[in-house]
Amino acid sequence: MKKFKNTNKDIVSFEEIVNLIESDYDYEVYVGTDSQVHRKIKKVVYATCVILYKKGKGGRVFVAKDRERYADSLRQRLMNETWRSLETAFELQKVLPANVEIVIHVDVNKQKKWKSSRYLEELVGMVVGQGFKVVVKPAAWAAQHVADKFSR
Repeated sequence: MKKFKNTNKDIVSFEEIVNLIESDYDYEVYVGTDSQVHRKIKKVVYATCVILYKKGKGGRVFVAKDRERYADSLRQRLMNETWRSLETAFELQKVLPANVEIVIHVDVNKQKKWKSSRYLEELVGMVVGQGFKVVVKPAAWAAQHVADKFSR
């Protein structure tokens, strides 16, 4: 299981995240992953974020980071990002109350001018096929902005 850290860089467990949600059902749960290629170390850094958001009150961010060798292609990197988000959502789903919806944000673009748009249907189908709600760019802020910040 991944080790998540909060924004204070304290390691937290899934149980601590779940306790926050159980103590206050007003949280919305978002999961997003982004990656960054680091050519000097010949690695890709992936950051998976769980965001607990409460309307009008702000949110809490929990981040798990890991490194892998270069992904062979953009498609492979996007698949890795999406799969990391799904794995996290599966783990959360096991311990969260059934009424808590997990929304997965995928860092893929609808606009044809971007290379990632080639993989839109495949990635969305991957998430929807597992029973989760999916959001893509430009509305995929959990992946596009939050996880992006931690993958650098």
